[in-house]
Amino acid sequence: MACRRARNCSARMSTRNARLTDRFAARAGRCDSFRSLGRLLGAATSKLGFRYFALLHHAASREDRPGLIRLHTYPEDWLQELERLAVRGDPIHRACARTPCAFSWGSVARLVAMTDADRRLLARGRAFGMQNGITVPLHAAGEPVASCSFVGARGVMLEAHHRHAAQSIAVHAFGAALRLLDRTAPPRLSRRERQCVRLIAEGKSDWEIGVILGLSAETVHGYVKRARAAYDVATRAQLVVCALRDHVIPFPQQSPRMGG
Repeated sequence: MACRRARNCSARMSTRNARLTDRFAARAGRCDSFRSLGRLLGAATSKLGFRYFALLHHAASREDRPGLIRLHTYPEDWLQELERLAVRGDPIHRACARTPCAFSWGSVARLVAMTDADRRLLARGRAFGMQNGITVPLHAAGEPVASCSFVGARGVMLEAHHRHAAQSIAVHAFGAALRLLDRTAPPRLSRRERQCVRLIAEGKSDWEIGVILGLSAETVHGYVKRARAAYDVATRAQLVVCALRDHVIPFPQQSPRMGG
């Protein structure tokens, strides 16, 4: 009898979450500002049984940055604690690179190698109510790494139907945020960084770029590394896509290869 009640309760919760995600998807498409999207996401977070949410590009996790998404309801005292701790790494963000699916914070140790600093950070977060979370990795072509987290579960089990609902809501919220995002202020690259990225788009290696610009390959590598960091992307191809999208570099013209 107890098992039947538990199954019935789980089925009712799944049905309720399905209705919630359908309504959220319809309303997110009509949001005309980040404020309205934040209100909608906050209401959905509460209905899922969580206290806080954070929808953000990881490069903007500590401060607002032009051209990046940072929408959250994290408590101010926790943000101040992060500043005080001067935390440089986040195991939740690292775990996003290991899976495309929503995961509970309790499973992070199965996705990434946890350090003592990671364990201290998560333990400290629990003192501020930052616990029992679900994070949804958000990967889109040409976009910096992003995620949406729902944190502070209020007496709910982080079952599969919660993760599925969180995944659906996060994806629709991210799509709405990208639509609303002001792309007029992309990351600022130096003249040398723009030159290097433009030549990468033409298929040049670091050595070839160095010959063209009169620089060492090591110096070129440094410029490219800083440009990737500005966009918070992992590969040269992603860097080129972002720079072309933001009109930081022009589309390459056909040119003869060196030695041709």
